[in-house]
Amino acid sequence: ASLRAIDALANACRWGYNWSAGVALGRVPYAWSEVPAELGSILKLLCEVHAHEIFVDGVFNADPHPGNLILMPDGRLGLIDYGQCKSLPLDFRIKYAKLIVALADGQNGEAVRIATEEIGLRTKRNDPDVLWRVLAMHHDRDTADVTNGLNLQLFMEWAEAQDPMVYTPPDLVMPGRVTMMMRGFANSFRLQISVAALWREQAVEFLRSQGELP
Repeated sequence: ASLRAIDALANACRWGYNWSAGVALGRVPYAWSEVPAELGSILKLLCEVHAHEIFVDGVFNADPHPGNLILMPDGRLGLIDYGQCKSLPLDFRIKYAKLIVALADGQNGEAVRIATEEIGLRTKRNDPDVLWRVLAMHHDRDTADVTNGLNLQLFMEWAEAQDPMVYTPPDLVMPGRVTMMMRGFANSFRLQISVAALWREQAVEFLRSQGELP
């Protein structure tokens, strides 16, 4: 809105000229600035699309880096290069949707229970605090309360030293890759997002469609 206000002020002189001397000498064109992309809306839409692919379609693009995104002239978001796709069975999608809801709602213990008892994630000591932090890092957010202020590399080294990973179910890997790419895209613009929070609504709708929630 402020950009349009600036343009209106700049064009006021042109308007005055066009309706005075411009009538005889020729009118000058008005100039409008290009409206910058609304990053928040783009990120929200991008997350919603991938949530739909993961929960509803069961097939998703596991490589949604910025080079595979096109902002169309009319404002639509184009997604290209589905060369690295992953399919997920229904039973896993139900469990994963439960995990996302637990992470979004801050139910750390429930998130750990779902990951270990239902999905099959295993670490050497099954330390609930380390497990929650690893789950949050891979499937939700990378804020300081999760990482203790460490960057990704140092955090993973810390987690492995505290409680080494024994088994990661293969179906859990690529959805985590997607969430990390969503956050990487946001971080490049100094934005921090919670993917679980952005996916929660669709996860809940999916669970209801499967009779898992009232």
